[in-house]
Amino acid sequence: MIVRGDDIGSARSSNLAIIDDFKNGMISTTEIMVPAPWFNEAALMLTETPDLDVGIHLVLTSEWTYFRWRPLTSGLSFRDKEGIFYPNVWGGNSLQTAKLDYTEIEAELGHKLNWRCRKFRRLPILPNTCILVIWIAN
Repeated sequence: MIVRGDDIGSARSSNLAIIDDFKNGMISTTEIMVPAPWFNEAALMLTETPDLDVGIHLVLTSEWTYFRWRPLTSGLSFRDKEGIFYPNVWGGNSLQTAKLDYTEIEAELGHKLNWRCRKFRRLPILPNTCILVIWIAN
């Protein structure tokens, strides 16, 4: 069984918990959120934990009300009126209602992959939720 620690990089508490869970045999993989505020700490911790499989969470939304982040690129089509990622994929005020420029999205996802790969020499794992969203968007 593969047990995943989700969203490393989103908060210091999640970084500490995911590393602790791995060291105690509770999880075997995680996905790092590249644009999240605690990415750099998570990257350092994961470099020091080479046996933990690290994927990338290809973030295009920021669902929490008071804890949100911005894209890494200058693309405007997937930002809300505040310049932050939309909170949802579907529904009101979402990626679904935006006039998406897929060239901008490709650049954003490529930038995330490049940034992640500069921090880690291991190949990234793509979680099936990200692949599903990309497939639906196409």
